[in-house]
Amino acid sequence: MKRALWLIIGLSLGCAYTIERGGKKVSIREAYNYDLKNALNLVRENKCDEAVKALEHISNFYSGEVDVSSAIYYRGYCYMKEKEYGEAERIFKELVQRYPSSRFASKGYGRLYEINREKGNYEDAIHYLKNA
Repeated sequence: MKRALWLIIGLSLGCAYTIERGGKKVSIREAYNYDLKNALNLVRENKCDEAVKALEHISNFYSGEVDVSSAIYYRGYCYMKEKEYGEAERIFKELVQRYPSSRFASKGYGRLYEINREKGNYEDAIHYLKNA
């Protein structure tokens, strides 16, 4: 009876951390990378509207399970590419607040510098440049 119980617990834990992607069960990290790769292909194809939706879904779905700083960064990047600086600034601020030690935080500060320089907010631009 104890073995059966441990087997059920083991199987439950093993299934809880997998997702199906590309026709096979993969870990949460692998699923995140798979979904992010597909979203980044949309960015490369200049399909920013679709990419933003996909990246927002990815950052919401995987938040708490993996570091989603890259998805947040590329979402802000798409807004910059579309010259929607207000939304891009909001996204990059979220990035640097939620993931200050991420390698994407430094890139986020760099983008915040660019946005504020573009808007003529030189004092803020310098502040972000110092953090980049």
